[in-house]
Amino acid sequence: MENVYATLMSNYHYISQTKGNIYTVEIKPKSFRPERILTGIKKKIREDKKLLIENPSLYNKLLNSAIMEFDLKQVQRVLKEEEKYFTNYCPADIFSGDKYKILKALKDLRACPQSNLKIHKNGKRRVYISDDLLEVVVDILMQTNILDTIKQVQGVTNKNIEDIYNIYTTKCKPVSEDKAKEIIEDIMPRCLDLKETFNEHEEPWAEVLKYLFSMSARDCSIMMTFCLIDEKAELEKNEIIISIGEQIYITKLGIIDFDVKLMKKIEEYYFDRIKHLADFIDFHSN
Repeated sequence: MENVYATLMSNYHYISQTKGNIYTVEIKPKSFRPERILTGIKKKIREDKKLLIENPSLYNKLLNSAIMEFDLKQVQRVLKEEEKYFTNYCPADIFSGDKYKILKALKDLRACPQSNLKIHKNGKRRVYISDDLLEVVVDILMQTNILDTIKQVQGVTNKNIEDIYNIYTTKCKPVSEDKAKEIIEDIMPRCLDLKETFNEHEEPWAEVLKYLFSMSARDCSIMMTFCLIDEKAELEKNEIIISIGEQIYITKLGIIDFDVKLMKKIEEYYFDRIKHLADFIDFHSN
């Protein structure tokens, strides 16, 4: 079957009015919220006296649902030998709204970028960006509120995968994937008006779809291009002017990789979460 959709994207290595270096930064901020531990695993944790004695900090974090989804996936990447080292990056920092925490998050990504930070200068890949330029990135992120937009979509539901799995298997599963796709495709063009859009569909559809949108926002990337200019100039589409102190930057900002998650994969997400939690506990207990 031929593909019927294509994505037309802006060229993030190009800015219309520039005489200086063009920097392009891609950031995968990931999920900002700690994960609620699944009921069955929480029961096992309470009964695990060895874990309480040998690693009380981990024991309390698990019972208080203070584990980030990012941390679970870090363990998976190390176990699969996709990464040799853990990063100090914490998504809660970049979504904090605090300039210094956001800067710390970017410095942590710079020190160990993995696949969550990519930098280009004049279209060529780089592995380093200076502190001064990182501060420019922070100012652009804060002035444009793009992190708040992603955080809003991630927070559109407070349910975890266990809640959604139970809804899906008891109320949604008999409905065909074609019907689910029809609803998702209807919502996608209007997804920015989150509350109104989701409320058009009766439960349990709304809760499942909100969760799928939340998952999409956890995996998306921020694309940012910027360049220092001498004075304000005429702008092309998607370009904006940002003033930082006495300096003026022309910048282009967008969100990419916002892919719709499939309803039929909810069972896979649920059993993956069980495995990831078990692996995380085993890894930090040994």
